[in-house]
Amino acid sequence: MKQLEEITRLYRQRAEEADRKLSDLQQRIYRISMLRLLLFAAGVAGLIVFRHESWAVLAGIALVTFVPFILLVKYHNRLFRQKDYAEKMREVNLQELGALNYDISAFDDGQEFADPAHLYSLDLDVFGPRSLFQYINRTSTYFGRQRLAGWFARPLDRKADIELRQDAVRELTPLLDFRQQFQATGMVYKGKLSDGENLLHWAESVTEFRHSRLLTFATYLFPGLNALFFILGMAGWTSWHWLTGSFILSVVTSIALQKRISLFQMSYEDKLAILGSYVRQMKLMEALHPQSTVLATCCRRLQTGETPASEAIRQLSKEMNALNQRNNILAYILLNGFLFWEVRQVMRIERWKEQYAGSLPVWLDAIGEMDALCSLAAFAYNHPDYTFPVPTETPFTLSAERMGHPLIHRDRCVRNDIRMEKRPYFIIITGANMAGKSTYLRTVGVNYLLACMGAPVCAERMTFYPAHLV
Repeated sequence: MKQLEEITRLYRQRAEEADRKLSDLQQRIYRISMLRLLLFAAGVAGLIVFRHESWAVLAGIALVTFVPFILLVKYHNRLFRQKDYAEKMREVNLQELGALNYDISAFDDGQEFADPAHLYSLDLDVFGPRSLFQYINRTSTYFGRQRLAGWFARPLDRKADIELRQDAVRELTPLLDFRQQFQATGMVYKGKLSDGENLLHWAESVTEFRHSRLLTFATYLFPGLNALFFILGMAGWTSWHWLTGSFILSVVTSIALQKRISLFQMSYEDKLAILGSYVRQMKLMEALHPQSTVLATCCRRLQTGETPASEAIRQLSKEMNALNQRNNILAYILLNGFLFWEVRQVMRIERWKEQYAGSLPVWLDAIGEMDALCSLAAFAYNHPDYTFPVPTETPFTLSAERMGHPLIHRDRCVRNDIRMEKRPYFIIITGANMAGKSTYLRTVGVNYLLACMGAPVCAERMTFYPAHLV
């Protein structure tokens, strides 16, 4: 109980720290907002008052007012992102304080995973309101949620696999900073459950521009003609009208493709926004350096050759930012006129997709696995009195001492033993109505399920042979 009091105190302390940081950020945001307003008003007033002065004076006024204003806009946006993160960190710790008191209403219950035909999930209240899934679930990504639900529905049945996952959960359990940063980072992005499916579908889709031989030829033709006519014009061998004509033809062709490129840009910016929400979780994983086999393998999957996943996505962000230059009309005309640049840039982005699209499902699956493992680790952290069961290869063995149901309040939970180590491998449960027979059966089933998932169980000791639960 002393350990539980320490955990409660730590969650409360972290929630208060996040609250103080949030208050500080809100004050800074207010001050920056006022400063931006003053700078903008001063700039406008200065330009009006000194409108009859020289261009140098007007440029000086703009320089000392509007340039700091633009810089403060970027700083302001960064403060808002920090504010969102602080809000989520406070929320995470307040949710854990509630969970310690068996208030799990803030967590997703996985109702859509409930299947009446499943061999045990309905009987053991695995999914749905006040379910085992809701009690354990701390996932903040679509992929983590799917992975955790899959572990509940299809637990491990090999001793070695269970022990490897137990090692991963043990290693993650004390890493409270990492787990909460991973969870809060995922919560900051307010996406849709369909985002994950959309990303995987996008990764499998065919690139459009790079498969067009005509457009590929045009990316060499127009810059080549411009360079040729420029050299001939400089040598005086031909009129500059040829360069002008080639320039205009390149611009007109780019304008004709504008609708397709705009749709391309919108699609990729949407996917980049989703990937950007995962890239911060990727960076956390890349900096983890775990020792357990499962965690180390999970983190290594974010490495594609020599390029970490976060760096690859940063490259995509850089290419997309370059494509956004098309919104500048002067840059649009010059770059497309001389270099047929817009289509070339789109092809560069598609080249990125062809290089990394095959790795994208692997990256997202790794994030999902880490997300699900963090849920099991949070469950272990919140229950220091629980124990990791010992899997055995001796069929059939199920032995536990002082086993209780994790969803029953600790102050009211009645703990019992079970021992199935000799033939015949069954026990008949008898007793009067309302004596607790069903609760005992569910207690055995729930702890057996947790054991096969690689999670700790509500028992002082437990030894089990992994088999299929019915």
